[in-house]
Amino acid sequence: WTPKTGLVRYYQPDWLFDDNFAPWLYQEQPSDEEIRHAFTQAVQKRMMSDVEYGFLLSGGVDSCVLSHVLLPLYRKENDTPIPCFTVGMENSPDLMAAKAMVDALGGPQYVDHRPRIFTGNDVYDLIPKIIYHMETYEAELIRSAIPNWLLAERAGADVKMVLTGEGADEIFAGYLYFMDAETPEQVQNELKRIYQMLGDINLHRTDRMTMAHGLEARVPFLDTKFTELVMSLDPQLKVVD
Repeated sequence: WTPKTGLVRYYQPDWLFDDNFAPWLYQEQPSDEEIRHAFTQAVQKRMMSDVEYGFLLSGGVDSCVLSHVLLPLYRKENDTPIPCFTVGMENSPDLMAAKAMVDALGGPQYVDHRPRIFTGNDVYDLIPKIIYHMETYEAELIRSAIPNWLLAERAGADVKMVLTGEGADEIFAGYLYFMDAETPEQVQNELKRIYQMLGDINLHRTDRMTMAHGLEARVPFLDTKFTELVMSLDPQLKVVD
């Protein structure tokens, strides 16, 4: 922003602003291997750190994919288990899925799993603090921020930076309601819409809840090069059929 130009947006990718953007109609699609390689590069880029770091493992597909890529890269430079953080109520599906993923990654020898288990009674006193840091009374955002607060509090006690799977749903059409899309074009347009809302919703929550505890969250799925690659895929591949 300058007084002369006003607000100028520097990130204006064609996939987001060009209504005619459809490279899948006239050029070869990126291969699975190219996508894997691009994501690996996005993860590796965000591992640069001079402090101890770990990752957030929700038990969902996004963070499991992240952990699968991150661990081999981490092991090349470290012979100690990587810290991993999960939040959930006792025996909740997310917690069980995260524990299963830790086992699949090799168990405690490779991943130091540090869950934050909470009860309903733990939550009530947190709500005013969460509203203070979120600077919103939006009910759905506050609700989803509660576990994020508890997770960031747990992780922030041990490390200063974490990698997270945030943002994958906004480029891979991961939300359940995408099954209602009638055409691939609807999928692509909806992905563009929710991507532009990230700063007001999911990334707003992630940033505020982590920084309230002096914790930095990094989001490799939203790497600009990786996002451009994924959004150049034929949206038919993202249709839930």
